[in-house]
Amino acid sequence: MSKFTEDKTELTKEEQKKLDVDLYIAIMFNNNDYSAHEREERINQQLAKVQELLDKGADINVKNYHGSTPLMWAARNRHSEIFNQLIEKGADINARNRYDNGALIFALQNPDTSMATKLIKSVTTTNCQEFKTAMQYCIQDQDLIDLMIEKSTPETLTDSLLYAAGNGHTDMMKSLIERGVDVYAVGKD
Repeated sequence: MSKFTEDKTELTKEEQKKLDVDLYIAIMFNNNDYSAHEREERINQQLAKVQELLDKGADINVKNYHGSTPLMWAARNRHSEIFNQLIEKGADINARNRYDNGALIFALQNPDTSMATKLIKSVTTTNCQEFKTAMQYCIQDQDLIDLMIEKSTPETLTDSLLYAAGNGHTDMMKSLIERGVDVYAVGKD
């Protein structure tokens, strides 16, 4: 599928590749080592740059060598503003990299749970390995556990119960059992 610039000029493969690489570069910078003022300034610059690149035709769902998308990198680098911008512009929240991880796994590795909460509420595929892994990341956050339970399939819940039981996570076990997970079921993993 051909991509076009704002003036409807078709992009060459080289132009498309440069835009896509520049999009990754704009997202990959970590702003957490700056003062609050510097961080806000850099975020605003990054938001403007990402918008400019998308307007020029950068592929919002381009995948790198590992299959990770800009949305995954925004979640990984705690760029909640860029993360929200990408979702608003139509980034695929269900995309998976070559390790079957999506933006949710990256979002759950951050102390700010707003990105993870947004993804859990929006995700359409709930019976994948990512959701099973995600349940393990939610162990310390009862609200996220409850939200994940609401969106999970019975198979995912059974596997999560077995994980919680095997690793002594009693709060997670209690939540799963209270939601009716069959304690006698056998998981696939």
